[in-house]
Amino acid sequence: MKKLLLLVSSLLIGIPAAAQTAGTGFTLGTTPADPFGNGGSGGWNGSSQSQAGHHLRTTRSDTGGRIDLDGDGNFEVVAMNAAGTDNLVLLEATGDNTYAKVWGFDLHATNLNGGAVTVGDSDGDGNLEIIVVDRENDLLRIFEYSGSGQITDGSNPSDTPILSRAVTDPIDVTVGNFDGDATLDIVVSSDNDVASLIVVEATGNDAYAANTSTAVGTAGQGATALSDIADLDGDATNEIVVAPDFQAAGDNAFYVYTWNGTTFSEEATLSVASVSGGNHGVTVFNLDGAGNPEIIFATQDNNLYVFESTAANTYAADAGTGAVVALGGDANALSVGDQDADGNREIYVAVDDNSDDVEYYEHDGTAGAFAAANFGTEQIL
Repeated sequence: MKKLLLLVSSLLIGIPAAAQTAGTGFTLGTTPADPFGNGGSGGWNGSSQSQAGHHLRTTRSDTGGRIDLDGDGNFEVVAMNAAGTDNLVLLEATGDNTYAKVWGFDLHATNLNGGAVTVGDSDGDGNLEIIVVDRENDLLRIFEYSGSGQITDGSNPSDTPILSRAVTDPIDVTVGNFDGDATLDIVVSSDNDVASLIVVEATGNDAYAANTSTAVGTAGQGATALSDIADLDGDATNEIVVAPDFQAAGDNAFYVYTWNGTTFSEEATLSVASVSGGNHGVTVFNLDGAGNPEIIFATQDNNLYVFESTAANTYAADAGTGAVVALGGDANALSVGDQDADGNREIYVAVDDNSDDVEYYEHDGTAGAFAAANFGTEQIL
């Protein structure tokens, strides 16, 4: 958890205004979001992932936009923590590089099992929601902003969730238009070996259909981290990338899934080198600024992988099943963005080593090129 919070506090909130010397000069601030790097300021994807899911969120996973629940122009950070009270909190910008807690909720007494959080308007009523999977209580809960007035601790968002639904062993959560229809979908990963990938679709204002689920990968494996939902291969069908639970039954692969509103389909199996159990990050981002978003993995055996679509439903890794970059330690969190504003995107990884480092590797901007030679040497924050 320490490495994850280091990553997001240093990187998710801030992008400096000018290029910086590697490893120095990064300052906190805010910038408009751009979920897949296809334009806009900074090219930010807005998520940091680990096996325990999104402990902190600074952008909406349904649009990639910065979070502003009450529309007052002050942006919020949503975080989960291990405190005995206020396991779920909203931190709002109160000035330049200054944030204060404005809302909190007691999910449970200890938060020993963690959870995940995202933000979006899942039911399309115009009011943003905080969407949480609580591992300790096996629940999916949605807390909705009222649509008017300032955020008020204890009442707005309401402490009574608009949805509280049982989900076995939930780990990660995101929201987006998975099946391409008129309503959004909440997607949850689970350690459950039968219901590993779960969709809860909105049917109207504060109304949701029953859970729809499928197993992922090898039977008994379960699922951990999820990417955001996006069209990854340009076929006009949205996909999601799923990291399996290697501790349960490792088959050394990540998975790309689609969902047509009724049926899940495994679109691709993305094989990687042998990995150990532990945290695995996955995100999607247009790393080279051309074509479709790339799929980026960081695994617990010190490796970083980049896959790209080569045709509809087809993905390839430049380094085969080997890693593009050997990390300085086990990956605990992953994010991508042009944090030094030099026009080239960097991959940031919080690593589990004795130095408490955040490493980053800058891509050289060459379209379609993701071999080791296309990344700068390891830099440390």
